[in-house]
Amino acid sequence: MHTLKIINNLAKIQKLTTSEKRSTAAAFNNAAGVIGCITDYLNYELHQLDKALANPEKLYKESNSDTYVAFKLADRARITKLLVLLTDKTEVLDDDQSGE
Repeated sequence: MHTLKIINNLAKIQKLTTSEKRSTAAAFNNAAGVIGCITDYLNYELHQLDKALANPEKLYKESNSDTYVAFKLADRARITKLLVLLTDKTEVLDDDQSGE
C-alpha cells in the first residue's frame, strides 16, 4: 500500500505494530482532502517566509537581526520538512511477518 512518508515517522514515535501502521496508513490515505488543506496552508506559510527572506534591507535593519533571520530560516526548514512528510509517498508492506 502506498501512503505518506509521515507514517514511517509515526510508526517509530508511537511504536506501532505492523497492523497498526497499516491502519494508520489507511486513515491518512482516506484523509486526502484534509491533508491537502494542511499542505496548502504550509505552502502559503512557506511563500510568506520566502517573501520576507527576499527583502534583505528589511531583514537586517533591526537590532538582533541575525537572530531574527536565523529564526526565519529555521521556520522555513521546519515547514519544508513537514511538507515533505505530508507529500512524499512510501510503501507500507502488506505482508505481516510478525503473525499479528
